[in-house]
Amino acid sequence: MRLPVILTLLVSLTTACTTLTDEARPRVQLAGLQMLDATLMEQRFLARVRIQNRDRRPLEVEGLTFDLELNGQPFASGVSHRKLVLDGLSEGVVEVTLTSTLFGLIRQIQALQAQQEAPFRYAFRGTLYVAGRIAGIPFSEEGEMALDRAASQGRLMRDSGHSSRINDPPSSRADRPVP
Repeated sequence: MRLPVILTLLVSLTTACTTLTDEARPRVQLAGLQMLDATLMEQRFLARVRIQNRDRRPLEVEGLTFDLELNGQPFASGVSHRKLVLDGLSEGVVEVTLTSTLFGLIRQIQALQAQQEAPFRYAFRGTLYVAGRIAGIPFSEEGEMALDRAASQGRLMRDSGHSSRINDPPSSRADRPVP
């Protein structure tokens, strides 16, 4: 008697977890990073995070968590609870405050001194939380940028040669914050 109920429950949960195909999974990318302020013990940055809804159905974003690595070293982390509704086949940008510690900054200064002319590598990893899903959707993006280009643009990072992957073409922009 209990076995059929348990099997039905397991099949239902498995189906619910696989309803988002690879083509329909949202894509999350780091679109920009600017310093807001700095104190001795911590630095604050404004990260612009682009979310693409690659499905025809609307996507209600409830928040995200992420970590940023620079040159293979942990650098900063951030969270957002800002709600955002993306129409089907559209994208939006969320601005999130990112925090780094003194130790993260020291590691980056040491890495910059050692590499001099090599490209600046970054890895952006985290979890996107959307309405109607029990578990979050993991994402990962890696890229690099020449330091002289970043300095001349007055930014630490912006769209450049990168590869994005969500573990599991820009479209018209249609993002609406949810109150």
